[in-house]
Amino acid sequence: QLLEGGGGLLRMDRCKDLAARSGGFDALRCRCALMASAVEALACHLEYARELSSTELKAVASPPPGKSAMDHTRTILSFGSRTPGRPGWEKTQEYITGTMRGLGWVVEEDKFEADTPLGKVAMRNVIASFHPEGGECIVDVSAHLDSKYEPHYEFLGATDSAAPVGMMLAAAQVLTPALQTHLAAAGDMPCLRMVFFDGEEAYAEWSDTDSTYGARHLAAEWAKSPARFGEGASRLASMRTLMLLDLLGNPRPSLTWQFGNTKPLFARMQSVEQRYF
Repeated sequence: QLLEGGGGLLRMDRCKDLAARSGGFDALRCRCALMASAVEALACHLEYARELSSTELKAVASPPPGKSAMDHTRTILSFGSRTPGRPGWEKTQEYITGTMRGLGWVVEEDKFEADTPLGKVAMRNVIASFHPEGGECIVDVSAHLDSKYEPHYEFLGATDSAAPVGMMLAAAQVLTPALQTHLAAAGDMPCLRMVFFDGEEAYAEWSDTDSTYGARHLAAEWAKSPARFGEGASRLASMRTLMLLDLLGNPRPSLTWQFGNTKPLFARMQSVEQRYF
């Protein structure tokens, strides 16, 4: 029944009063936390968000200082196969955590053993958050970091999914200075999170039990973990929107929306694309 605000813990009844009567970020956080669904909660935050100008949008979409998405992708591919347990997998894990920590993001590692057709395999999800103290994260951007198991040759998986991971790392480089500037000016802001899932690929044949090991494990763990904000929700239930990047890297891809409740968000991204490109 408590919601953590900028000044400490707020009782939910006080939060309802704040949402109805007050301005400021605590009031917005309360108002959005009280929404009936995750989609409504995200829409609540977006309603009060300021649209970037074309100049700001171009700055965010410009190549980042340092490594580009292609540079990150080439580095990851240079490590070799990313099948859990192989040297390339370990180097990729270290590369992701080192990059995100170097940018100042808070990094968690979800370590576990998965039961696969080849026996138990050690795996590790990586979760990076910007300003986690700002409340439940309103957007989770994700991709899988592993590559497909092939016993007879080294499968690198450029589009599946080294390139999406490279895109996320480059996006974090570009967004971090802008987020830091906004946080310094506003004093508070919602959390943004990136999730790098392990063990997406099957070891024998794709099925409900031989695939998505990391996503299934993290979902199970977060379903048992209480949310830091909101009313009695689990950490899993507090997730607002998950954006999964997969099979990306070919020139001029055509992307479609698959879920009706997120169509407004997809339309918003289309609008951004049309403005910039």
